[in-house]
Amino acid sequence: MRGAIDDLPAGEVALIQMRDISAESGVDWPGAIKVVPPGKRLPDFLQLGDVVFTTRGVRNVAAVVDDVPGPGICAPNLFVIRLAKGAPCLPGYLAWYMNQRPAQSYLQRSATGSSILNIRREVVEMLAVPIPRLQEQEAIIELSNAARVERRLLHNLIKNRDQQLEALALGLAGSAEAGL
Repeated sequence: MRGAIDDLPAGEVALIQMRDISAESGVDWPGAIKVVPPGKRLPDFLQLGDVVFTTRGVRNVAAVVDDVPGPGICAPNLFVIRLAKGAPCLPGYLAWYMNQRPAQSYLQRSATGSSILNIRREVVEMLAVPIPRLQEQEAIIELSNAARVERRLLHNLIKNRDQQLEALALGLAGSAEAGL
């Protein structure tokens, strides 16, 4: 894919960009723009179990594709890691590990560029990923998913409490203005 993404004609294929990837929520399919893929060749569409990895910036995020509501492709500044059938590593575990401090430290040390850091493909290929037994990987994925749900719930509780406090302040300000 060459040229500006904004110049692509509107179409039916979701174009996943860095802004559409989050370690917390995965791939934001509804937020992705829909385009006609460039080029004459049929693109390699995202599949369930792919791990999408952001290659630019201070924090590089990996997210597993656990939902494919329609055809999707990635922008050039994202890597798609597709594990081989029968690989000893689960996609959810790989995405989790790539987001952890040991992997992030390695990626940052290996990044190139002065103003905008960039991770090269070779750097990702050389990332040493410890591979525990499948049962342990599944337990880590479950624990990670539970922590993600807890963070979302806590965020919502804090947001609700802030709204209560704001309503209370507005009520007090209204009472003060009315001279009560």
